[in-house]
Amino acid sequence: MSAPDQDSPEALPAPSALRARRGWLLGLAALGAFGLGTTAWHLQSTRSPSREALETLMQHTFDTPDGGQLVLASLRGQALIVNFWATWCAPCREEIPLLSRLQAARSANDLQVVGIAIDGIDRVRQYDRDTPLGYRIGVAGVGLITLLKALGDEQGALPFSLVFDRRGQLRGQRLGIWSAADLERAADQALA
Repeated sequence: MSAPDQDSPEALPAPSALRARRGWLLGLAALGAFGLGTTAWHLQSTRSPSREALETLMQHTFDTPDGGQLVLASLRGQALIVNFWATWCAPCREEIPLLSRLQAARSANDLQVVGIAIDGIDRVRQYDRDTPLGYRIGVAGVGLITLLKALGDEQGALPFSLVFDRRGQLRGQRLGIWSAADLERAADQALA
């Protein structure tokens, strides 16, 4: 039996195989474009916050799920990762275990993870009962979106995090979910 002739119908891929291959390649191209667009959006969606916005955040009083109050200024002298989140935000819920593990591993080094929920107090209280967070929580409600934008989150998107060193200096910010490696690097920067 000999190999099919190049001009014979057996040598050409079936039209359905060509459509499948074309669809697969178009899908890859679309995924690549989405990735570039997401990266560009991420880079354009954050900017350096003003000193006034940072001071407003540090002096703001947040209700806590246990009925107390939290003022970030009371944590001066500790490295802080302040994470803005909501119970309805799937990426926020996805990164909570990373933040909890970081808090448990680094609390002896004066690192404090603080979650600021842009949500209702009852929803946060219930969420914390069902899924204990393992770090301090303040509740701000949606009224904090204006401050969030002034802090550099121009889209008002969640999750959004700010990283402060022990002197209270902003060391970084992140719009979007943390990877474990990036969160560890942020903690190292805050503790440096």
